[in-house]
Amino acid sequence: MNTNSPMTCWNEAFDQVLREFNISAKQLAKESGVTEQTISQFRKGRNDATTRILNRLLESLPYAARERFFSLLLRNPVLPAEPPTIAEQVKELPRGDRKKLIVELVTEFII
Repeated sequence: MNTNSPMTCWNEAFDQVLREFNISAKQLAKESGVTEQTISQFRKGRNDATTRILNRLLESLPYAARERFFSLLLRNPVLPAEPPTIAEQVKELPRGDRKKLIVELVTEFII
């Protein structure tokens, strides 16, 4: 990738963000409703994502990951965010999953 010009390949920016934030295609597929195969093909540049699919994928990413994606496209000097804290990761979970995880953690540390 040429670091002197804006990143124009959406798939490259998207792939880089998933790698930087340790987001798997499986995890993203579950959150977005987009198949793992579609995500994989987009990441590899084999297929372009429609606006609707790209929107669903981006909406499923944490805010910091979305911010990084657009900074890569615009060549804005937003550096990769620090890895999210456990508390930040828990806040990203749906409420039911959040409660389940908290109960499991508390149970594990008490027993």
